[in-house]
Amino acid sequence: MDIKQIREKNLIAILNEQYGGEPASLSKALGQTTSSQISRYISNKPNTFRPIGDNMARQIETAAGKPSGWLDRIHDEIAEPGANYTSESIEDLAEEKGLWFADEFERQLEIRLSAKDKRELFKRARDRYLRELSQGNKIPITESEMTAEVIDFVEISKQINK
Repeated sequence: MDIKQIREKNLIAILNEQYGGEPASLSKALGQTTSSQISRYISNKPNTFRPIGDNMARQIETAAGKPSGWLDRIHDEIAEPGANYTSESIEDLAEEKGLWFADEFERQLEIRLSAKDKRELFKRARDRYLRELSQGNKIPITESEMTAEVIDFVEISKQINK
């Protein structure tokens, strides 16, 4: 799945869970978008489909009460078991997972990393995921798999620092 597909699937999940499957209800919550624009984000017709841009993704997340970046991540409800990722999306996937790892690490430890430390943690996680993906190995995909991996890493870190 690429970022366009992830955002589309997450938008469908938001529409179904919070807005009764109605693009008009989300449009109303956004206060500035027509329901036809929302419908284009989930259209299966090639001539009407429009990918969700970064600004609109953040607006949708805010309207739905989701944290920033939520629309860009694979969550349990949209995960495809055994999904194959194309080589074009391997770097994007590794970037996404590296960022998730750094953010979740900070959250689990309830600390604020310096920008330098967070960048370093992100780079290491991204490089590890790139290595695993390029070797054909499975990496954590769902939110629960990622959280479990971070918690394991946090526990190991705590033991090392004792």
